[in-house]
Amino acid sequence: MHLKATIVLIDGSELHISEVWVGDELEKYSYYWLEETEKIIAGWDNAPHHPDIDTFPHHKHGKEGVEPSKPMNARVVLERLIDLML
Repeated sequence: MHLKATIVLIDGSELHISEVWVGDELEKYSYYWLEETEKIIAGWDNAPHHPDIDTFPHHKHGKEGVEPSKPMNARVVLERLIDLML
């Protein structure tokens, strides 16, 4: 199953969610938080395109570039956004 959603936040930024589930396993994911101008604030995914990252294939995109990230899920990302926005 492929789940896609866009959440518009009160400040006008958006969270784009994409998850691919096989049975009860989350196989692929991407969560991108974008400014109104569509500039990336932060993004987490497990696409295998940064093999040099210690947590490959899990990584985070941000203003500082690509960095390691533990495996993510929508709940953790939403909790982080709520913490940042409060």
